[in-house]
Amino acid sequence: MESDDDLLRRIVSGDQVAWMALFTHYGPVVERIARGSRSMGSYRGSRDDVRNVMAQVFERLRRDDYRALRTFPGWLDRNPRCEFSDWLTIVTVNVVRNYISSKLGAPSEDGTPIKQLVNTLADAIPPDGVPLVRPHITTKETAHRIFAYARDHLDDDQLAALTGWLEGSSFEEIADELHLGDSRSAERLVRAGLARLRRKFA
Repeated sequence: MESDDDLLRRIVSGDQVAWMALFTHYGPVVERIARGSRSMGSYRGSRDDVRNVMAQVFERLRRDDYRALRTFPGWLDRNPRCEFSDWLTIVTVNVVRNYISSKLGAPSEDGTPIKQLVNTLADAIPPDGVPLVRPHITTKETAHRIFAYARDHLDDDQLAALTGWLEGSSFEEIADELHLGDSRSAERLVRAGLARLRRKFA
């Protein structure tokens, strides 16, 4: 298979053969990521649900003239030690959480309680060096609803790290799931996500 960079350049230029090559090569990779995601919970054992996630990942990559794929070079510039598979892991983790969120249901009424919780979270960032304290009021369902509310306002890696943390994952677990270098990298992403929410919603 040709290099990922060459393949992506062909895809965004409209080459359907390159798109099918990407799907054929990375479809099984996405399925493995989804099946291994803690966020899938009991759905990890469902072939249909795993396949649904895989389909939604590629639907997202193709949507709006490959808009998501076009963000990859910029992400790689910010993360020069990473590869396409690392970026695809982050995209898949976010799609998994969105998929599970849809199964849990949308926020009630106009979503105002969730926005208030987002504000509370964003305003609670302690200074660097002071440990982040996960809010006790956040249930797994609420974490998914926060994800649904905030997904349009955070970078993919910030969103994946923050929602993992809200679900109860440790920084070590987040770093492992997102293929980050260490737990400190995961904590920095969580802090960055909270700070961005504060700027957006406070």
